[in-house]
Amino acid sequence: PQALLYLRIYLMGMPVILLYNFEAAIFRSVGETRVPLVALAMSGVLNVLLNLFFVAVLHMTVNGVAIATVMANAFSSALLFRRLLRSEPRNLRMDGRSLWMILRIGLPAGLQSAVFAISNIVIQSAINSLGKIVMAASSAACNIEVFAYDVMNSYNQACTTFVGQNYGAGQIRRCRKTL
Repeated sequence: PQALLYLRIYLMGMPVILLYNFEAAIFRSVGETRVPLVALAMSGVLNVLLNLFFVAVLHMTVNGVAIATVMANAFSSALLFRRLLRSEPRNLRMDGRSLWMILRIGLPAGLQSAVFAISNIVIQSAINSLGKIVMAASSAACNIEVFAYDVMNSYNQACTTFVGQNYGAGQIRRCRKTL
């Protein structure tokens, strides 16, 4: 029941998490990686402080932790949005052709991620039925896998940004060199 409560509150906060990711991608696409990192770090500190406040001061349970997470994510989204409005307010608009190209690639990629997530839920359910020791071992292995994935994903994001910038600038030779 506690996990379900956390998940419900967290899922209600998904729009601000998606907004942060979109805004961070905009910054990375122009080569600015420091601004999203600073916003995320500030959000992390705020999340810890709000967790302490909601749990220790207001005596809330997992709902307080979930609310703190959503509030911290909203804070980082607002920071980046404010920065975007300050830097390029007249250029912030939706381009229909670009949106179509993004959706053409993004929707199948999102569907693929959903299939992986659902399969992981099925696997985790099977692991959970095997007892606490197996669950603990699986959790430890998962932490190692996540660390390896994060390293690889950071490299992939850097390459994607580099190639995207060079493709946009018409520097196809540099894109091929990166590949």
